[in-house]
Amino acid sequence: MRFAPALLLLSALAFACYTAVIPIDGNYTLYLQGPRYAEWNGSLLVYRGGLVAALHGPGSGVLWGNGTYTLAGKGELGLLVCPGFAVPSAEGPGPLGVVDYGVADLWGAEAFFTQRAEAVVGCFNLTSPLIIGSGPLGAAPAYSIQLNAYVEVGGRLYWAQALVRYFNGSFNFLDNLWNFTGPSSTLYGVVGSGVVAYYGRDMYYYYERGLAPLSSACLTISARSADGAALAFFYLNNTLMDEVRIPDAGEPRIVVEPEYSPRGLPIDLELVVGGYGSSYPDAKLLGGNISLALYLVSGGVAEPPLAAWSAGASTRERIYASVTPAGRGAVVGAGRPLQAQLYADLCVYFLNGTANCGGEKRYLVSLVLPNGTKAFWAAPGANISIPIIYAGRIRYIPMQPISIEVDKPAEITPSYAAQYEVVVRGLGRSWELWANATPP
Repeated sequence: MRFAPALLLLSALAFACYTAVIPIDGNYTLYLQGPRYAEWNGSLLVYRGGLVAALHGPGSGVLWGNGTYTLAGKGELGLLVCPGFAVPSAEGPGPLGVVDYGVADLWGAEAFFTQRAEAVVGCFNLTSPLIIGSGPLGAAPAYSIQLNAYVEVGGRLYWAQALVRYFNGSFNFLDNLWNFTGPSSTLYGVVGSGVVAYYGRDMYYYYERGLAPLSSACLTISARSADGAALAFFYLNNTLMDEVRIPDAGEPRIVVEPEYSPRGLPIDLELVVGGYGSSYPDAKLLGGNISLALYLVSGGVAEPPLAAWSAGASTRERIYASVTPAGRGAVVGAGRPLQAQLYADLCVYFLNGTANCGGEKRYLVSLVLPNGTKAFWAAPGANISIPIIYAGRIRYIPMQPISIEVDKPAEITPSYAAQYEVVVRGLGRSWELWANATPP
C-alpha cells in the first residue's frame, strides 16, 4: 500500500501536460510532427493539397502528421502538449496487472493522452491462485489486489487505494488515502470510517474490515463534492465500504496524466496484484491465475483505458508473475514478469486519408454532392451508395445508380439530375409526382 520509495528520485523530472485549445471558424494552418493526441468539437476537415481527414465531434484520437495542414470548418481543436514521459520499465517483480499511464506505443512511437473520470472500477476473478508472500515475518500464503487512482481536487492531488487482501485463508478489505500534493503527506481534517495514522513523516488514512471468502469481485473508487468538501467513496461489489470527507475542497475528479506527481510517481491508474503489505511486501504466483478488468466511468458510461500496460509503479507491493493480455483486460499467472503494452485502443488518423481505430483500418470517403461535400470514414469492403438529395420541392437523383466497395481513400463526384415536385389536380383529386427539370 505504501508508495515505492526509490521512485522519489524521479521527482526532479516532474512536469505538466497542458491542452492547447484552438477555436476554428474558417481556415486554420496547423503544423504537426509525429503523433499528437487531440480532442475536437464541431465539424472540421483537414487538407494538405486534397482532403486527408474528417473530424466530426465531439471526438478524440491521435493525429499523426508530418508538416503543415489546413483545418477548415467550424469548431474547436484541443492538442495535448507533453514535454516527455517514459513508461517505467520492469523486468522483475512489481505490481502487475492492468495499468493506464496515459501513454500508447503506436508502431514504435509514443502518443500521450489524458483521461478524466468520476469513478474507476477494477474487477477480478480468482481461478485457484497459489501465491506465497514473503517479508520480515517469513513466508505465508498472502497477496493483495489493488485499485489505485489519483484524485485531483482544489489544486491538490490525492492517491486513493481500494484493496482486497488475502492471508492464509482469510480475506479483508482495505482503503487508503494519501496526499501527494507536496513532499510530505498531510491529511488534517480528513474523516471517514477509518483513522489517520503516520508512516514516517507522512500522514495517511486507512480503514480495514474482514470479508467472507470470495472468488470474484469489483472494487470501485468514486469522487464528488458536497457542502464544500470532496467525498471519496470506496465500494466492493456495489456495497459502500467507506466514505472519506476531504474538507475545504472543490469538485474532485479522477485523473490519468503522462507525468509525475510531486512525489516523483506516475499519475497513473492501476488494477494490480502484489504482495500483502508491509509484513509481506513480496509474493510469487506458483499456480492458478487472476483475471483483471479495469474501467473508467464518465457520464455514467464505463470504458476500459485507451491503452494499458502490464506493470505499475505507484505501490511497493510486488509479485513475481506473468501478465497475458485478455481482450481489454489481463490474466496474471505463473511466469516471468515483464513490462509490456497490453493493448492500445485509440483511433489514429494518419492525415493521408487512412485511419486505424482499435486495430481496424478505415478509409476516408468524400462525396462531392450538389448540397456540399460529405466526408466520412468507412471500413474496407463497405458498400457506399450514392444518395438521393431532397431540398424542399426539388430533389436531385444520380444520373446513374452508383454503388462502390471501399478499398482505398476515395473522392466521388457523381452526376445528378434535378427533379421538381409537381401537383396535378383534376376531377376532385390531386396527384404528386416528380418531373425532370430538363427532358432526358
